[in-house]
Amino acid sequence: MEIDGEYRIGPEDVLDIGVWNNTTISRTVPVRPDGKISLPLLNDVQASGLTPMQLRDVLAKKLAEYVPAPEVSVIVREVRSLRVSVIGEIKPPGRYELKSRATVLDVLAFLRPGDIVVVP
Repeated sequence: MEIDGEYRIGPEDVLDIGVWNNTTISRTVPVRPDGKISLPLLNDVQASGLTPMQLRDVLAKKLAEYVPAPEVSVIVREVRSLRVSVIGEIKPPGRYELKSRATVLDVLAFLRPGDIVVVP
């Protein structure tokens, strides 16, 4: 998802969370359908709707209770929240992941006349 030109984390995205000099907390995590991620010490943290930098700041603030001056990085490893559903007389109909920002017109350019596109 994108608002004001900045990528916003979405459900099913995969994130690399790094905490400098702390391999126990650092890990690759999926964003659950409810928009949250799970990390040691912090349990569930809302990620969906935030930019990676905003999530970094939230995690650093929460981790400060457990780790002195935590240095946190958030990298979007896989974008899986950008999907469209395509139905109609296409082969094969189904849900398609978009690997980059695309408009409905971009998707329509790949389809034949008579196809129907449903955007979430």
